[in-house]
Amino acid sequence: MTLRLDFVTIDAHDPRALADFWVDVLDDYAVHDEEEGDDEVAEDDEVAILPASRRGPKLLFQKVPDDKVVKNRFHFDL
Repeated sequence: MTLRLDFVTIDAHDPRALADFWVDVLDDYAVHDEEEGDDEVAEDDEVAILPASRRGPKLLFQKVPDDKVVKNRFHFDL
């Protein structure tokens, strides 16, 4: 069986702000806007940024209610 890295998922208190920061830092990335009418996820509970060149990982910032008190939290979605 072969696995493929789909997203690097990062927990965030404010996903939109963190996504905007990384879009500014990473030249080739842009915020991915979901299609209209997608009620599965509340607005800005998850924000994805994708490389325009399709080279590099996709990053997904997901809202978590708890404050950060230790190291950054992230996981790989395969």
